[in-house]
Amino acid sequence: MSFDLKKTLAHIAKTGPNMQEAQKGGGGDYEPPAEGACLLRFIGYVEIGKQESNWQGQVKIKDKVQLVFEVHGKNYPVKELEDGTKVPYRIKITETLSLNEKANFFKLFRAMSNGRPEITHMAQMLGEPFRGRIYHSKTKDGRVFARLRNDAGYSIAPPYIEDAETGEARKVKVPEAVSPLRLFVWDAATKEMWDSLFIDGEYEDGKTKNVFQEIITKAKNFPGSPIHSILQGVYGDDEDDVDGTNEVEGADGGEEYEVDEEDTPPAPTKAKPKGKVKAKAEDDDPLAGIGEDE
Repeated sequence: MSFDLKKTLAHIAKTGPNMQEAQKGGGGDYEPPAEGACLLRFIGYVEIGKQESNWQGQVKIKDKVQLVFEVHGKNYPVKELEDGTKVPYRIKITETLSLNEKANFFKLFRAMSNGRPEITHMAQMLGEPFRGRIYHSKTKDGRVFARLRNDAGYSIAPPYIEDAETGEARKVKVPEAVSPLRLFVWDAATKEMWDSLFIDGEYEDGKTKNVFQEIITKAKNFPGSPIHSILQGVYGDDEDDVDGTNEVEGADGGEEYEVDEEDTPPAPTKAKPKGKVKAKAEDDDPLAGIGEDE
């Protein structure tokens, strides 16, 4: 991440919503990481705008956010590619960005912030260590995918365990992040945030790895959004360039093992996105670098 993260997070915490306060009312070759206890490093907070989803025949449009966790521990060794690139297991969670007191996102924020009053925005915890547990779920067609939650909710918690002998909480050591931190806040978007999302390359099936930028450009509220206006100012009226198809320097690649976690259970048959994903390995993908949940 090339921009001043500390300064950016201070601005977000000051101008963004206070997430302490609840609101009332309403990849084909993917091999899931093993089930069991794990160590986590929070490496990605990406707001992806208003996305359309179809759940049991009902089409809904909601603000979504994606959270990315690097997985560590004895059963989750970092993979090293032939060129020396280190690739850890990663799990991506997709949730409705809601501060409703009953929302999954709000409950997860409260669990991760662990009562710290100075943490008012999820993004402030980027880079922090956590612990969790991986569960396996199976789709009707037999595919197995990994989740950081079960029916009781998310397993993500601060990196402390209770010592059975003394009864005291003991902090567990979590490895430092291997992956770059990724940050995109919709209303505070900058060109630097956008560039940090870019991931070069394609998977063997031809799908782009630049998933973050791609999904952001498909958001219902992308036209006229802060980042859309910024990109228009940089690239002019060229639609392809505004959609992010210009190459960005400093992009990283590497195979990733991740799966989406929706705020509702997966539909029996998940509709594939309309249209083809652009094959160019360039700024076109808002959620790049993260595997698909299909």
